Amino acid sequence: MGAEKLRNKSDCDDFYIIAKSDAEKQIANAKIFVTAIESLIFEGCG
Repeated sequence: MGAEKLRNKSDCDDFYIIAKSDAEKQIANAKIFVTAIESLIFEGCG
């Protein structure tokens, strides 16, 4: 399940339990995103 769907699903509940595998996937995706942004910041866009 994608991050947006997880967030939307959890918005409607007071408490939402996420599967460990889903959390691990989102953490991995976040690390890829952060690495890409850091690369843009420190190395520039071109």
